Amino acid sequence: MIIGGCRRGKLLKRITKRTNPDKEYLFDSDNRLVAVNSLLDWKAVRTEVLIYEDNLVTGINIDNYDNSIIKLSECIYDSDNKIKSFLTASVSSNKATRTKIDEIELEKYSYDESGLNEAEIISYYESDKVIENIIKRSFENNLTLEAKLGLPDCDTSYEHYIFHHDNDGFIDRYKLINPYGNEEYKALRKVKI
Repeated sequence: MIIGGCRRGKLLKRITKRTNPDKEYLFDSDNRLVAVNSLLDWKAVRTEVLIYEDNLVTGINIDNYDNSIIKLSECIYDSDNKIKSFLTASVSSNKATRTKIDEIELEKYSYDESGLNEAEIISYYESDKVIENIIKRSFENNLTLEAKLGLPDCDTSYEHYIFHHDNDGFIDRYKLINPYGNEEYKALRKVKI
């Protein structure tokens, strides 16, 4: 919604020989989405299964070639059914380290009477060990110093969005706060969240 202009696809009214869908959505008897198949030439190559429990929806994304888990997600809703937090964990694509988490991302949302007020996005991802290599070169492989510094084996990123609404309740501008500074932007499209 912030970037805008993204192609979001379309729902097919009917399937023909020329149709080449890339997603298949499966619903339960209560009309809740329970699975999404990612298709390639009409074959499901990935399946995300959704499990509902009160205000929590857990997603398990499975690679159908080897039945391995490639991503996990957890979405928590508030009492008004608005997203409160969304957590994803991506599993390594390397077959040798398939049980290793490569990236974790947490999105937290807050609302006021106008709608979406703030969003925080915190990411942890596999480190390139850039900092560690700089310190090694600077201090001639002083491992004791590295141990004292307690260098993490992951990198992080942090973005904090503050949204401002116009008199009609549409987001008209937002501020992005991150480690590199604060920047203010005008919304590209009129959006109510």
